[in-house]
Amino acid sequence: MSIELQLEQVSERTMAVVDRGGLHSNAGAVILDSFVAAVDPTMKPPAARAFRRELERQTGLPVKFLLVTHCHPDHVFGTAPFKDTCIIGSVELAANVLRMAEWTPEIMEQWKQANPTEAVDWFDEVEILLPTLGFQDRLEIRDADLIVQLFHAGGHTSCSSYAYVPQEKVLFAGDLMFAECFPYAGDPTCDPERWMGIFGDFLSLDFEKLVPGHGPVVGKDEVEKHLAFFEALRDATKEAIRADEGHEAIQVPEFYGADEEDDWGRKATLEHWYTLYKNTE
Repeated sequence: MSIELQLEQVSERTMAVVDRGGLHSNAGAVILDSFVAAVDPTMKPPAARAFRRELERQTGLPVKFLLVTHCHPDHVFGTAPFKDTCIIGSVELAANVLRMAEWTPEIMEQWKQANPTEAVDWFDEVEILLPTLGFQDRLEIRDADLIVQLFHAGGHTSCSSYAYVPQEKVLFAGDLMFAECFPYAGDPTCDPERWMGIFGDFLSLDFEKLVPGHGPVVGKDEVEKHLAFFEALRDATKEAIRADEGHEAIQVPEFYGADEEDDWGRKATLEHWYTLYKNTE
C-alpha cells in the first residue's frame, strides 16, 4: 500500500506524524538521549512500521516504548510493528481491550469483507496487543534529565491517557483533543464531565504545542475553544431533556462540523450525552 508519512518537528526533542488522509490518526514521539518513546502507532500496521522506521532512521536511536493512549481501533490496530518494544497503557486500557466484542475473529472478518479495497492491504497484519506495562494513575519515563510524564485521565474513554514533556513544553493528548474537528464523545465509557475537567488540567500545564489524536498541532487556544463547546453542548443537551424532547432536538452549538447531521460520530455523541445526562437529571 502507498503510505504518505512525514515526520514533523514539534520541538527540539519531539516529533509528530499528522494524518492528512489515510492514516486515520496521528502519532508522536519523544527523542530522549538513548532511546525514543512513541505515542500511538497510527491505525494501519504498514504505516506504523514506516513511522517506526523513519523515527529510528532520523534519530539513530531505537524505539524503546510505545504509549497507546486508548482502546479505539485507530490507535491499537497498528501496534504489531512495536511488538518488541515496551507497550504502555493504562490498566483500564487492557480491561477495555479484553471487553470489546468487535475484535472477535468473526467481527474482524466482517470488517474486512465490508472494506475489501482498503483492508486487503493491511487488515491481515492487525494484531491486538495488550500493554506490556500498565499503570493506574501516572507513570514517568526518565532518561538523564529528560522526563516524559504519562497520565491516565479517562474522559474520551475510561482508559484514555496522555503524555506531557515539561522540558519541551509539549503535550500529546491522544483523542482527548480533536483539533479543528468535531470531537467524538460517543464511546459508551465517555465521561463528558471528566473530559471537561481534563481540559482544565491541560490549561494548568505549561505547554506551547499540543499534538492531538486527530487534526493539526495546536496551542492552548484550541483547548479553550473545546472546553467552551463542551460546556455549551452540555447546556443544550440538558435543555432538550427538560423540554422532554429527544436527542434529535439538541441545538448543537456552532463548532467544527456541528451542522453535519449525517456524521456518525456526531450522532453517537449526541445520543450518548442525552442518555447520560437524562439518567443524572
